[in-house]
Amino acid sequence: MFSCLCSELFRGLFSFRAAFFTSLVFDGILFSELLHLRLRALQHILGRTHVNVVA
Repeated sequence: MFSCLCSELFRGLFSFRAAFFTSLVFDGILFSELLHLRLRALQHILGRTHVNVVA
């Protein structure tokens, strides 16, 4: 009974950690994509203002 409870608890903990890790990785990917888009937008804005200043 006790070993069954322990294995069930361990399995639940493991699946929770796996789900947490997966969401962490997914959030990291989304965050890097957002950061990349922001950097591109910033470069675009800076490039336009730079061109305007030069013109």
